[in-house]
Amino acid sequence: MIFDQESDNWSIFAQGTYDILDTLRITGGVRYSEDDKRATSSTLYSSDFTGGIGLENYPGPNQVLEDMWLVLGGTDDYIFPEQGRKEHHLTPAVKLEWDATSDTLVYLSYAEGYKSGGFSASDGNQVLDPNPSGPSAVPGDSFEYLDEAASTWELGAKMEFPAASARLSAAVFTTEYQDLQVTSFTGTSFAVSNAASATINGFELDGEWAPSDELVIGASAAYLDYSYDEYANASCTAAQTVAAAGGPCTQDLRGQTGIVAPEFSGTAYFDYDRPVTQSLKINFGADVYYTGEHFLSPDNDPMDANDASTKVDVRLGIGDLDGRWKFTLFGRNITDVQTYSTATDISLLPGGHFAYVNRGAEWGGRLKLNF
Repeated sequence: MIFDQESDNWSIFAQGTYDILDTLRITGGVRYSEDDKRATSSTLYSSDFTGGIGLENYPGPNQVLEDMWLVLGGTDDYIFPEQGRKEHHLTPAVKLEWDATSDTLVYLSYAEGYKSGGFSASDGNQVLDPNPSGPSAVPGDSFEYLDEAASTWELGAKMEFPAASARLSAAVFTTEYQDLQVTSFTGTSFAVSNAASATINGFELDGEWAPSDELVIGASAAYLDYSYDEYANASCTAAQTVAAAGGPCTQDLRGQTGIVAPEFSGTAYFDYDRPVTQSLKINFGADVYYTGEHFLSPDNDPMDANDASTKVDVRLGIGDLDGRWKFTLFGRNITDVQTYSTATDISLLPGGHFAYVNRGAEWGGRLKLNF
């Protein structure tokens, strides 16, 4: 398959701040954007036996391969003429800030944003023209996806505690998506489409404390409630596809969680930095990362998910007080917890799954020199 997409975009924006009171101010901004995309797509099932592979050779079609892929993948040769879409957006933002005290800032913000639509580089797009190999082939609806729109509210506070050498930040937010763009596995390829809508509600808290000149301790925590408000035509899990026995298969994920969205996550860390001689200092510390269970595949298949996990990194370093050099021994994921970065079904193998495994335990050293 050959897919070629060109994109042109431009935008103009303005922002200003008005002091309502000495301790109260409002900042507003607006951006106007235009996006223009053009795409062509074609596919030809061939082999070197029929004249060589590659567009420059333009081999003749291999009827055996065509028939095989038509049965297995449900697609035939096609040549789409150039398709185009143009869109424009006006996205405002406003933020109200209040200096409650000299060390406490409270804010309320609202913003709108978008992600431009486009064309899906997938060979699973339905061809409507009865002569798909001709220049008048017409792509199906799945070839193009719409722009995604989002609006978000956030209420938060940033606090400093100079006497205790500490700081604390907290925020609560809600974001609504319309025409949310999602990537789905079609059985032979991945295609981008639009879920109807989704809402994300959340809370974040992070802080840092320095009980001494040598020691810094910090932590953060987040709660996330991410669910589809409407998503009636989501792709099926592997088990559902097998149960459909080759027939059409979709599922309704309304009310279900979005992908890569753990309900709870958090970090904690400490750093200890201390001179040991008149020219040397040591540093050691650790980081702990907790991530709740979450789906990795857009069909919310429990086979393609990460369980809740906790990973630990450690480090021990020695270096010059002037910062000219530093040597650090480090360990990452020292308990060798196994997680996945991506997981999904296997093409043409109903019931099969594959995943990309994140790195396990790592140990190493790093030397840094400043000249």
